[in-house]
Amino acid sequence: MTTYANIRVKLRNGTDTVEFHACDGAPDQLGYSLATASFWEGIHNGSVAGNEALAMNFLESVAEKGFLPEADYIYEVDLGCYSASSYGKSGDESRTPLLQAVLADRNINPTILRLLTGESPSHLASAQVNSRNNECGVTTSSESGAGLISAITPSASSDSSGRENLKSRLKWVSRYFKIAELVSTWSKDPSSKVGAIIVGDKGQIISQGYNGFPRGVADTPERYNTREIKYKLVVHAEMNAILNALYNGSSVVGAAIYIHNLPVCQECAKAIIQAGISEVFIDTRVNERWQEAWNFSKMMFSECGVKCYYYNEQENTLTTI
Repeated sequence: MTTYANIRVKLRNGTDTVEFHACDGAPDQLGYSLATASFWEGIHNGSVAGNEALAMNFLESVAEKGFLPEADYIYEVDLGCYSASSYGKSGDESRTPLLQAVLADRNINPTILRLLTGESPSHLASAQVNSRNNECGVTTSSESGAGLISAITPSASSDSSGRENLKSRLKWVSRYFKIAELVSTWSKDPSSKVGAIIVGDKGQIISQGYNGFPRGVADTPERYNTREIKYKLVVHAEMNAILNALYNGSSVVGAAIYIHNLPVCQECAKAIIQAGISEVFIDTRVNERWQEAWNFSKMMFSECGVKCYYYNEQENTLTTI
């Protein structure tokens, strides 16, 4: 089927708009290219920003200038703020964050997709629920989590349909953590780079966040390298993801949050609970430094009914905490 994509680029100052169009273009492939393009290279007012000259060169290489009124898809790329960039079908008022396009698997080169998701036949074949206690102090439960994780009993896991279902779930968990890892690289913190994404109950990415200073606060190397100052100014990745959703007017009630590189501290746990997030996924084993804070977080999550999971990328296992 013939599809069209009308790309709208908002320049960094937000007052000028340059129109491009791509006829007979694959929307998913175009969205993936825009979401991962090299013109996203800087930080502006606490948000990832794009280089205008590089963005123009990129768009001129894949599309033509000019307005296309009959476009089926519209991409709005705000060079001043990555998280404000979005896409959707023409005439549809709902918008999807551009970052969600990274997860689209249609019309994407299989090699690129495998590099993005870490997916391979042997990788998927090792999918299993870890029934052992591990260093993170987590144990497997057959209890179902809302949305992404479905109940998998021993009998179901031995059934072929059960195994395929688990493989599919683990595939998406892996993908979401790849995105959280990408987001973590945007942090300027020289010692800890943490990324978080919030995913809605339909699998849509609602927002993302990384550990950094508030918008407009100068994030200089001197401040980051002075611990006393850094700790007073930094906003944790989980908190930034929640606040970014609020900033864009999006609800996170019933959503899941994926945190790459560190466990959840008690302050972020409070925010997660108060925001209405129902599931927490981490991919970090808890060391002694973070154990006390994590114990308080686990206690609060348990009392409030927030389900927690630990994902081991190396073993491709998911365990209930």
